[in-house]
Amino acid sequence: MTGKRNGEIDVLRLLFAMAVLLHHFNSTFEFGSFKNGYIGVEYFYIVTGFLTSRSLAAGTETDVPLEKVGEKTWQLILKKVKSFYRYYLAVILLQIVVLDTLIRHTSVFKTAYNILAGIPTITLTFMGIDMKTRSLYVSGMWYLSAMVIALFLLYPLMLRYYSFSVSWIFPVLTLFLFGYMFHGHGTLSCWDTWEGAVYGGVLRAVAEIAFGASLYVFTKRLTEVHAKVL
Repeated sequence: MTGKRNGEIDVLRLLFAMAVLLHHFNSTFEFGSFKNGYIGVEYFYIVTGFLTSRSLAAGTETDVPLEKVGEKTWQLILKKVKSFYRYYLAVILLQIVVLDTLIRHTSVFKTAYNILAGIPTITLTFMGIDMKTRSLYVSGMWYLSAMVIALFLLYPLMLRYYSFSVSWIFPVLTLFLFGYMFHGHGTLSCWDTWEGAVYGGVLRAVAEIAFGASLYVFTKRLTEVHAKVL
């Protein structure tokens, strides 16, 4: 997988990250601006799919033998998680020290219970398991859990059947999930609703990462057609 950076994408990452941050500030302090800053999440999911698709297309990791799919999927997930996990754990630790210990004066036994109950949060699996116990939950963590689960679902398809997945399966999947969320909830921002097997945030992540992966192929083909015309 390529390690090259794209300056334009990184600048947009910064801008959308600021929009999401200000959205959460607005939710807390209600200063009336950036109420729709959560759309930055859409950008990050789409970029994740776009860059993952680009990396696979640029390399040799397409149509991978079935026995290798699991191993390569784990490699990708571990690489993604490694890039942010120390910060993720730092936020959880900060919550335990500041919120539970210094502000709420939570007992040692209650803190230990909260940590055990927060194992789904620590392991980034809570968007597919449990959102009722939020003892270690910090606003925005759902995004990372949903992303990891979505990649576990989508990346094996991209490895095994890249062309068919990004050209046919993913566009149909995106349209279906968008339609389902808009029809059922009137919005994509239904991350904390239980959908029978996972939370809505996972559906949102799957739809938008799949869209980003297909978008790369579409833009690549559009560029090729444009080059031929010129």
